[in-house]
Amino acid sequence: PWILPWLEDAIARKDGVFRFSVKFPTSENVETHKKMKKFCEKHVNIAKEQYTKKYFKQYGDNSKKQWQMINNLINLLGRKIYRNEQLRVKSADGKLLSNNIDVAERFNDYFSSIAANLKTKANSGKATFDPGGHITLL
Repeated sequence: PWILPWLEDAIARKDGVFRFSVKFPTSENVETHKKMKKFCEKHVNIAKEQYTKKYFKQYGDNSKKQWQMINNLINLLGRKIYRNEQLRVKSADGKLLSNNIDVAERFNDYFSSIAANLKTKANSGKATFDPGGHITLL
């Protein structure tokens, strides 16, 4: 819904210029295609941004519509294929876990022990902050 008719025509012309530049690869034809491609990419991005801003302004009080747009923007619908796949995680002893309950317990063990592990590491040595996002023990 965000693409405008004149932009569709410009993209079709760009595709025609591309085919022509492949058939007759002179520097002028290749340069013309590059300019058309840059023009189309710029205006496609502008059109998408304008559509998105207008959509969020129109549905500013409707969180369901906003989340539909957010999911559309990050393409969660295209990832549904992966939701049906079996999740596999390695256990602490290196075994591969594929049972949903075992995987959930592994995640629970990992995330519930983070604070205790940090406390143990902090007590065992002097901890320093690394701006790269890591805790370094000295």
